[in-house]
Amino acid sequence: MCRRCLAVRTGVAARPLPPVRRVTPADFEQPAKLDPVAELHQLAADALAAYRADTSNAMLLRECRATLALLLPKDAGKRDADLTGLLSALG
Repeated sequence: MCRRCLAVRTGVAARPLPPVRRVTPADFEQPAKLDPVAELHQLAADALAAYRADTSNAMLLRECRATLALLLPKDAGKRDADLTGLLSALG
């Protein structure tokens, strides 16, 4: 369904489309170095901060728990110091 038909059907005023941006080869370049573990740590910290801001949001809690579960070490006896702090903040 086109935007105009949708706007008429829902009673919402149609908005203009954003301007078209030219795509360059640089848009598809990969970052030089990506650290997945560091990104997961940052994602867990962001999810925890978002959950603390809105504790009634079950989706944020689920995402935070899933991210922390990925960071749990395979050996239950050893825990990362950052991960232990995040887990204790949730509890």
